[in-house]
Amino acid sequence: MYISKAKKYRDQGDGTAIAYDYYRLTKSYIDKDGKTKHRSVLCLGELPGFDKDERNRLASMLTTMIEDGQSVMCDSKKLYEEAMSQSLHLQSMPKEKITKDALYESAKRLWNEHRGLEDWLHDKVCSMFGIEEKILLFDITNSYFEGKMENSELCQYGRSKEKRDDCKIVVLAAVVNTEGLLVRTMIYEGNRHDSTTVEEVVGTLAKTTTQDTKRIVVMDAGFYSNSNVNWLKANGFDYITVLPSGDSKFESTSSEIIDHTDNKGRQIRLQMGKVDMDGESVKALMVDSDAKGAKERSMYEQACKRYEEGLEAIKKGILTKGGTKKHDAVNKRLGKLDKQYGAIRLSYNVTFTYEGTGKNEIATSMTWECREDKAAQRRKFHGKYILLTSLDESQEMG
Repeated sequence: MYISKAKKYRDQGDGTAIAYDYYRLTKSYIDKDGKTKHRSVLCLGELPGFDKDERNRLASMLTTMIEDGQSVMCDSKKLYEEAMSQSLHLQSMPKEKITKDALYESAKRLWNEHRGLEDWLHDKVCSMFGIEEKILLFDITNSYFEGKMENSELCQYGRSKEKRDDCKIVVLAAVVNTEGLLVRTMIYEGNRHDSTTVEEVVGTLAKTTTQDTKRIVVMDAGFYSNSNVNWLKANGFDYITVLPSGDSKFESTSSEIIDHTDNKGRQIRLQMGKVDMDGESVKALMVDSDAKGAKERSMYEQACKRYEEGLEAIKKGILTKGGTKKHDAVNKRLGKLDKQYGAIRLSYNVTFTYEGTGKNEIATSMTWECREDKAAQRRKFHGKYILLTSLDESQEMG
């Protein structure tokens, strides 16, 4: 297809007319008699500000969209916007052709172009509203699928955030700025670990950023690893993250404890320090939150209560005629309970008394006790967490 030009005249209302050029997207074809014919595919209007080379490029883009059914990208914003605008005139489709499969196929084509679309939309919005991205928030979620999903490479068994470990899931990684605008999205296999996505996702931003100042990547504990933070620093990013486990490694570097009120009016206390991470001293901030402490204590007490109720149910099975008593079956029930309540089990000592041998070995009694030392250790850290950062104390986050 090519662009043809016609001369038209615009009435000025005073008995005179002004000539102007009018363009159409035209297609050549051979009729049944073997003669070359031409037909108008799309009226493009006057195309003000487009030279001959740009009109030819526009024709090529529209040809790809119309005849090949493919999305297009272009290094010229003006050309891209014109192609998108003109293509809207071709979007009318009979209702009977708008099927589920047709929509699925359109979604695939959109996904093939999602990186370019994300970049274009992101740059457009940042430019319109003068957004400077000094802070980037990186996180991951997942979604489960009912069914076997045998033909999907992405759908795999993993840790479902919706507690559907019986279903296969896919992982969605997302980077947003402090305005809530998506900067980058990527989809991964359901069994992909959080920490293995940082370099790939943030790496696409390192290659495309035009900012002169360092950007700060804020991420959860699951993303922390020495290789990730070293990669971030080597590629021009600072980071803030949560210490992956416990705070026994924290060493204060200041005796000063700063009282602070967060943006929800809740009291927190801050203390500067450092943490030894595999031989490297990393700047750290201890955060002690009253509200978080109260919530975690309540959750811990409720979990302990439900765990003990589960132990009571196992004990009842042992003491009740016809209940679960066999050695393997009892251990299986306890293992299932331990898995459900995770670290709570570490606060308890559970003891069984057995009689018989081999397949005839059965439990005759069961006792448990709370390990107060472990429970006290857990309570000690309720409401407290540690932030690790590459930022200097003098740097303002703005």
